[in-house]
Amino acid sequence: MSEISEKNDSPRPKRLGLSLSGGGFRASFFHIGVLAKMAELGLLRYVEVISTVSGGAIIGTLYYLHLKKLLENKSDSQVLDSDYCQILQKITEDFLKAVQSNIIMTAYNNPLKTIKMALDNYSSSLRLAELYEQYFYRPVFNPNETAPIKMSELKIMPKGDLDFYPLEHNIHRSAKVPILLINTTSLNTGRNWYFEATHMGEAPRESIASQEIDKNLRLVRPNSYDLLDKEHEDFLLSHAVAASAALPAVFAPIKISHLYPNEIDLRLVDGGVHDNQGIEGLLNFDCTDFIISDASRPLEFEAKPNIGNEGLLLRVRSILGDRLREEQIYRMLEGKYKNHTAFMHLRKNFSIIKQGYLTLASKAKKLKPLTSISDFTLSNSNIGIAPEVQQSLARIRTHLDSFTDLEAYSLMFYGYQISQQVILNTPSLNQIAKQEQLNINWEFLKIAPWAKQPTPNYLHQLKVGSERFLKIFQLNPLVKRISLLVLFLIFLLTVWSLFSFLSILSSFSEVQELLAIPLNQAISIFSPIVIILFLLRVVFARRYSLIRELWFNFWAKALLPALCFPLVWLHLLFYDKLFLKAGQLDQLEKPLYQNDLNTLTNVDQQLESQ
Repeated sequence: MSEISEKNDSPRPKRLGLSLSGGGFRASFFHIGVLAKMAELGLLRYVEVISTVSGGAIIGTLYYLHLKKLLENKSDSQVLDSDYCQILQKITEDFLKAVQSNIIMTAYNNPLKTIKMALDNYSSSLRLAELYEQYFYRPVFNPNETAPIKMSELKIMPKGDLDFYPLEHNIHRSAKVPILLINTTSLNTGRNWYFEATHMGEAPRESIASQEIDKNLRLVRPNSYDLLDKEHEDFLLSHAVAASAALPAVFAPIKISHLYPNEIDLRLVDGGVHDNQGIEGLLNFDCTDFIISDASRPLEFEAKPNIGNEGLLLRVRSILGDRLREEQIYRMLEGKYKNHTAFMHLRKNFSIIKQGYLTLASKAKKLKPLTSISDFTLSNSNIGIAPEVQQSLARIRTHLDSFTDLEAYSLMFYGYQISQQVILNTPSLNQIAKQEQLNINWEFLKIAPWAKQPTPNYLHQLKVGSERFLKIFQLNPLVKRISLLVLFLIFLLTVWSLFSFLSILSSFSEVQELLAIPLNQAISIFSPIVIILFLLRVVFARRYSLIRELWFNFWAKALLPALCFPLVWLHLLFYDKLFLKAGQLDQLEKPLYQNDLNTLTNVDQQLESQ
């Protein structure tokens, strides 16, 4: 990575950077729409740095692998803008299919692997890494191989250039070879930890300002994977992506041991903790022009914030994250990069609402205050998406479960439409964008009629899309009623089985004799045992706490989820399929104007036949 010098009077060539924010699969689908529009505008060939975080890392890595195949099989002069469109068409189809396998539930469908998550050398994040490899990356990189993909294998060696360095040689290419940054956060130092095709580590902080402000210990970054031992030289791509998406308190941190002396154990978590937009990486590489795709969850207004311990901590964390986001975006949109930054986000064109204070007159009228985003309005955006649809899409869940066709297409279409508006209004990008765009029949364009004129059923599905669990219950009440009835019958069967067991047990003479013991005699027998156990707990309190913690971790993280695998199978085989079916476009009622158009078409056909 290049370091930012304090003074450099020589003119620098333009360098276009693309950042793909975090936000789970919601972000991934939104980014696909942005990439599709960039492909149409002929801008993808100019991207030299791709900085990715969490959900952006999942899709950004997939795009990079496709691009690697393209650039290594076609010479620079042979690469066409239509090639980038073909990549995005392939990703649109394959990624949605993989997501609809329900990655997060599939992670727990094998009870043996679930129990294994209690071990120190395995975790929920490593299990997800296996699935990322299986469903997303292996089919693209080399489907005939079984060995996991290494970070060091990602380096692109374009056809005809055996000794290629992107930062030095891209200036001579029409189709640039981008550098992929997978952003994570080091819990050890609190800084960004980058994974690249050539090396991994923290970016050097050598400027005068950083040396004055940041006095924390520096972890020196190795210049190449080749300098490391076998364990770290072969660091896996899927582990890097899993680290970038390891949301704290939800997924376990990725552990890297023995990379530094003094028994330092690196713990890497979601890159969004430090920089959820991935902007810092682009600045570290001296990018001059920026396309920022931000699909993170915006901070929402709350009329009555939850001040309970858990609710308060979550709100404070959200405020801190939103504050960092705002400062980064202010830097890009108000400073020297103002005319060089295209910023796409989920609340583009939302109007600013101002709530006035109460007066004697307004108190008498008992005005209803704003309570949520649903009370907000949008300005006239002219992007072909209804305001209420934009509002719902801004609240779609950030999760790694199944997304329906309706949800995925809507998010892709949203990113696609916003990009058209923003990129062409960015002076530096408008200069290099193709004036005559490629006309691609993207699969997600099928959702356009509903996005423009939403039906009640379509809006209801988008609203349900903000929930995480049992969404099919809200989409299909009959399924909910049948499920509750079956659950009640299982409860009755369990109670009957328990009473039957107790009845059989009480028929044994030994049990009858035990139950016949007087209460005072039972107390005298069991009291010494209870006292001894209590004293042992006091004497071995420290070890007891450790054992209790280990047992809790094993029970909560491994054993209990493993015992629930029949429910996981039931969800994958039944509820998930019903949910996906409900979100198919042929299940929706047609928008009104489309029905009118079909009617006019039928009338015209009848007149022609007469």
